[in-house]
Amino acid sequence: MGPDDKVPDDKGPDDKGPDDKGPDDKGPDDKGPDDKGPDDKGPDDNGPDEDVPPVMGERTKMFILSMYKNWLYVLTYIIGAVIISIRFGTHKWKIVNAFNGIITIIVAIAVGWGVHYVSHNVSFVDMYKLTPIHKIIKEHLAIVDWVILRICKIIDFHDTDHHDTTINKRWVNVATEFIQNIVTTSISFIIVNIICDLNFNNIIILSYGLIYAITHNVLYFEGESLTHIQHHEDKYTNYGLDFVDILMGTKFDKTIEPYNHHSYLVAGVYATLYALLTIIT
Repeated sequence: MGPDDKVPDDKGPDDKGPDDKGPDDKGPDDKGPDDKGPDDKGPDDNGPDEDVPPVMGERTKMFILSMYKNWLYVLTYIIGAVIISIRFGTHKWKIVNAFNGIITIIVAIAVGWGVHYVSHNVSFVDMYKLTPIHKIIKEHLAIVDWVILRICKIIDFHDTDHHDTTINKRWVNVATEFIQNIVTTSISFIIVNIICDLNFNNIIILSYGLIYAITHNVLYFEGESLTHIQHHEDKYTNYGLDFVDILMGTKFDKTIEPYNHHSYLVAGVYATLYALLTIIT
């Protein structure tokens, strides 16, 4: 062989065998600076946060279960709202009136929850006393200050007196709570509906207030429900209705309140209003 001839097993400086690696050659187990293995995470790669449970998934399941368990109650509410709306609706198309009735009862239930939430999370007496004008009124118009404070105390009645177990069973307090429930959940909503021309069905709004007040002050008075007892243990939970608390995350625990046995009350209120309005109109 000449000086430039190579035997078959010789390798030149640039010739690589199967086990040799050049500086840029990566084997199956080698990783470069930008190469990520299956367990590696880049700076923007976030794994599941174990501290954040899938709350909405759990709430959705509980909501569906609540609807399923209380199907008769929900169905009675919807059918009653549709019948009332078709009979006393103002639109020329019955389907529009029916749809308006369903939307109205949904909004009324949401407003009822919101009113109850505010009553326990806002003290109107404290809020008034913190305003700069309170000191001026108190110094120069004492009688006006007294009237304003009395009104604020009436608004705060549910949070203060009704949740005082030593006095909340007195008939005068039960009657006051009954009237306040109707005023806050129905009458005030009807006034806003008329002033702002929102086109919700006022009869449906009134029916919800009556159903809520009777349930809260008569049925719960005669036979307490677990969720209502829990609400009086922790006033920042179980505002009602139960499926709204599930959606809003304000449940005391995962106990689902049964409502089907109150379906007769819903039907009775709707039937009474229907009969009275038929006579009047």
